[in-house]
Formats: sequence, C-alpha cells, structure tokens
Amino acid sequence: MIGSMTGYGRGEARNNQVSVAVEIKTVNHRHLEASLRLPAGLWELEPAIKKQLHAALRRGRAEVILHLLSPLAGTREGVVDLDLARKYIKALRSASSRLGVKGAPDLALLAGLPDVVRVEERPLPAAQIRPLVEKALGQALTRLLSMRRAEGRKLAQDIRRRLGTIGRVAQQVKQRFGRSARRQAQALRGKLREWMKPDSAESKRFIQDAVSRYVRADITEELVRLHAHLSQFAQFLGQREAVGRRLDFLTQEMHREVNTLGAKASD
Repeated sequence: MIGSMTGYGRGEARNNQVSVAVEIKTVNHRHLEASLRLPAGLWELEPAIKKQLHAALRRGRAEVILHLLSPLAGTREGVVDLDLARKYIKALRSASSRLGVKGAPDLALLAGLPDVVRVEERPLPAAQIRPLVEKALGQALTRLLSMRRAEGRKLAQDIRRRLGTIGRVAQQVKQRFGRSARRQAQALRGKLREWMKPDSAESKRFIQDAVSRYVRADITEELVRLHAHLSQFAQFLGQREAVGRRLDFLTQEMHREVNTLGAKASD
C-alpha cells in the first residue's frame, strides 16, 4: 500500500496525579527526522520517545509536542528561604538598636515578610510520567498512521488512474503504428513499381534501405518495455514496504521509452 508522509495525531493519558497529552505532526522527508518539545525536567524521556517513533515510522519529518495538562502534575511544598530570613532579622535588630525600640522579630513576623515563605511546585519524576507518555504517544501514532494511510489510498487511486491512461494511450499508439507501417509499405511498393525494375540491383538496394529504416523505426520493443514498467509500477503500489525509490526509477524509465517513441515516430 502506498503511504503518505503527511499527517497529524493526538493522544492523552492520565492517572490520579497527572494528565498528559502528546501531539505529533509529520511532513515529507527522505529519512525519519524527529524534533521534540518537552516540558522542563522531562528531557530524559527523549530516548524512549524517539525509540517509539522509529518503531512506528520509517520516513518523514516528525514534530512531537508533550503537554502536562493536569494542575496536579506534581506536589506543592512550602519552602523557607533561611538566608533571606537571617538578613531580615539582622536588618530588624539594627533598626531596633538605632531607633531605641525594644523587641525582637518572631516567627510570625518573619513568615509574613516578602519571599521568606513561598510555595513551590515539585514536578513528578520523569520515570513516573513515562508510562503515560508512551500510552499517549501510542494513541497519537495510531491516529497519525490512520491519516497517512487514508491519504496514501487517495494517492494510489490517482496513480492507478494515470497508469490506466498511459496504458490505453500506448495501446492506441501500437494500433496506429501498425496501420501507419502498412500504409508506408504500400507506398514503397507503389514507388518501386513506378520507378524501378523489380529485380534490378538498384531495386534491391532500395528495398534493403527501406527494411533497415523500418527496423530502426519499429517501436515494438519500447511498447513492450513500457507495458512491463506499468505492470511493475502497479505491483509496487500494493506492497507494504517503502517503494518510493523504485517508483521513481520506473517513472524515469517510462519517460525514456516515451521519448524514444516520440523520436522514432514518423506519423
């Protein structure tokens, strides 16, 4: 089956802690080339993602985007900036001494000062997210391949229609060549009777030259090769492996045969 390299797929997976989504887009390219866009802290998943891509795809430029969708994508922790708290204490004690105000900063006061206490998001380890990423990527690849196969089927239908057109035209050329050759032979025989004696040396040389010209102008070989190329092309369209290079070669060979037909044609 002929396949397209253009496609899009998306997949999602979740558990009770995190929800992820994977998008993948592919366009034409001679080889498989992947670019990844991953959230910070998840780059260690890159080898596993690329391995899954290579198992599913053979060619195309692929762009993979990983999204963390859930707000629970990790744990929230309170963090105390002790160094900043010490600086606040030192500054407050200095102000107390210089202003003659009694008292010392307590924990409640420090906790209310800017940036001493803050809440930070601690992302889940990549190892915990990996199974979800693999599942979402698998869904995305399934949808991508379905889209690529659908487009490939449309391309194959169009190519088969064109192969049929070439085959019909080649058959018309074959029939016309036969009629043209008969007309030329009749015209030559008429000229021989008109100009020359049937058994003269000049007549024999003329016949030999005419036969030689006919052989050089014969297009039977080109037509046979063209039909063979058309048949091979149609067979390759039904194969599952990559056949682009073979189809390209056959296209060049068909052009060669058609050009030779045009050069030989006297009609």
